[in-house]
Amino acid sequence: ACVLLQEYDLLVLDEPFSSLDCKEKERACAAISGRTHGITIIFTHEQAQFPRVDMLWEIADGSLHCRGSLPGALHRWEHAPEIIRTLIRNGKEPANITRQDIREAACRT
Repeated sequence: ACVLLQEYDLLVLDEPFSSLDCKEKERACAAISGRTHGITIIFTHEQAQFPRVDMLWEIADGSLHCRGSLPGALHRWEHAPEIIRTLIRNGKEPANITRQDIREAACRT
């Protein structure tokens, strides 16, 4: 978590949410979402908690694929969490992938 307090031009985080409980995952996501300096790259298997992102990339079939910018990239995210796939199928595309964005999309009428 200390690394998130520094301003780096490039910050690469490998599984930053592993071994964290839900509350700490939320705190980590808030800290990552709040970064205003540089580029942050996150590699994760996490399927429930995400920070706000600008671009979505995915490793599939052994290759790295750019899915694009949000929210349009959500339609191209092959291994998106089920909640995101369900929202898109129901015409309720989230603006981003944070819990708040997903909650707002789910509550839309």
